[in-house]
Amino acid sequence: MTLTQELIEELRLLHRGRGVAAAELGSRLGPRLLSLTELGSDADTSRLRAELMERLRLCVARLGDAELRLAAEADLGLRHSHLELAERRARLVIDLRWSERTVYRRVDEARCLLAEVIATELSGRGDSAEGWYLASFDALMRLDRDPVSIHESRTIVSTRDGLDEVELPFDVPQGAGGGWPRLDFDARSGGEIVAADASSPRRPRTRVALSKTLARGQTHLLEIDITVAEGELPRPHYILIPERTVERARLRVRFDKAALPRWVRRVEAEPVRAFDPPHDDGQWLVPDRSGEVGVEFRRLCLQLGYGIQWGTSIA
Repeated sequence: MTLTQELIEELRLLHRGRGVAAAELGSRLGPRLLSLTELGSDADTSRLRAELMERLRLCVARLGDAELRLAAEADLGLRHSHLELAERRARLVIDLRWSERTVYRRVDEARCLLAEVIATELSGRGDSAEGWYLASFDALMRLDRDPVSIHESRTIVSTRDGLDEVELPFDVPQGAGGGWPRLDFDARSGGEIVAADASSPRRPRTRVALSKTLARGQTHLLEIDITVAEGELPRPHYILIPERTVERARLRVRFDKAALPRWVRRVEAEPVRAFDPPHDDGQWLVPDRSGEVGVEFRRLCLQLGYGIQWGTSIA
């Protein structure tokens, strides 16, 4: 688990009840958030609360979107601290004129971005201990042929000297009947696959030996082709769920022009539970003359979904 992922979990624990105003603050504060305060675990609760609130407010202020700042403050009890979590979320519905669904989605997004800010504050970069992050992720899923294929291109940035191997998760959607389809992985350039595991309960993973050893700050292009077994169709979405920093992502899907879906929509910063059933959120996409749609994102949140979803019935 990366530093940012640990912080997401600690923030999720902290937000319950009255958040930072909770009487039992010390027992609910994880080690990462405690280190943010630069106080020991034996610090007086009132001092701990004051220091934590000040540090969190400084981090929240670095979020670029004003609405996300409000969402983060309400989630943690930095705003409306006298209210319980459900009541604070209800106030967001009123104050920002959001639907309840939007409140949950935007609060998840704010928590993720805040965790990244705090991770940067603690270590200079949230992924420094992991050794690398992605400057860019580019992918094309081809549904206009059988077997279905996916080409993924990653620009890796090393954050330490001596990086020579990476482990990659793959966001190939599960098959229509559940479980992963049979997959074939091929490193087109930039490395060699030394191990692949398509049986993981969460998602397929591969271990890749890079074609050269990277020094801190070096970039490296890694291209991998994925082929789904002939006749097997994945569920109707292609969605990236980052486990580490991704600065930019571009995903494309090319449909069979003779069998275009009835609807296609953009998925942006949505929790996994929101992918099914599909819903009308006003971000519909129209395939071009080649039957292709594309989306692009920047500063992706960890553990939230970004990509494309489609269907043959009304969403």
